[in-house]
Amino acid sequence: MPTTPPTLARAHQLRAIWDYLPAFRAVAETEHLPTAALALHVTPSSLSRAIRLAEAQIGVPLFARTGRRISLNAAGHALLGSVRTAMRVVEEGLGGLVDADLVGRVVIAASPEVSAWLAAPALAHLHAAEPGLRGELVAMPGDPAAALRRGDVDVLVAAGVPAGDGEEVEALATIRWSLFGARGQRGATRRLVMVAGVPAPAHRQLKVAAVVGDAATAAAACRHGFVAWLPAPLAVAGGLIRLAGSPSELQTIHAVWRTPVAAHGRTDAMLAALRAAATRSNVAAAGRRR
Repeated sequence: MPTTPPTLARAHQLRAIWDYLPAFRAVAETEHLPTAALALHVTPSSLSRAIRLAEAQIGVPLFARTGRRISLNAAGHALLGSVRTAMRVVEEGLGGLVDADLVGRVVIAASPEVSAWLAAPALAHLHAAEPGLRGELVAMPGDPAAALRRGDVDVLVAAGVPAGDGEEVEALATIRWSLFGARGQRGATRRLVMVAGVPAPAHRQLKVAAVVGDAATAAAACRHGFVAWLPAPLAVAGGLIRLAGSPSELQTIHAVWRTPVAAHGRTDAMLAALRAAATRSNVAAAGRRR
């Protein structure tokens, strides 16, 4: 009787659970059956049954259940990491079967002070270079690292984004923060609009007159008689000029992405577009003062 090759034996073992892995991942990522069922277009009861069958095939529970609540246990966390990697390998491998032209979507998450002058222009560079790709710019998620691990986001762009295991980081640009205002508004120099959570340096001629939620809104307020502590590329893009004698601070903007497990041209194309946008913004922001 012929001996079954080890590879086929492992394939036979995986076949019993393979169909349940998408269901497992959906529930593991959300830890909420109705949300996962909605994403997969199935009923919560059928999804719950699939999870039970997966646990029975594996031989260990993957979730802790308390009443109607469900959460990953240690075994579930371990399996989730493996399933994420396996699905990435399959997805990227399938992408490599397509023609040389890149197609599909690539998602970039950026903080508000970076979106207007770097991330949004990068979408134009991406479309010019790879018209088959659809770039999507989204707000920075509450847990950026988790969003990157799940694959919700392909590239994170912000200052001070740490890279974890299985992730890569690149410095895209070093920018200067200073006090900016609109040209010719001489009486406005004492009215400062601050961005919540972003401390501005003390300035003897300024007093805080307003607080806004993000740097883009602060830049817009400068056109109505305020000055603001802003990143130079954002300010210059809005037609603002730097206050004479303003203090300044340097900040490095990074891109973070998952280490590819196979060829991943979409992420590479997005990174190339970000580099092009960063180079262009650095040139545009040079040498303007008030």
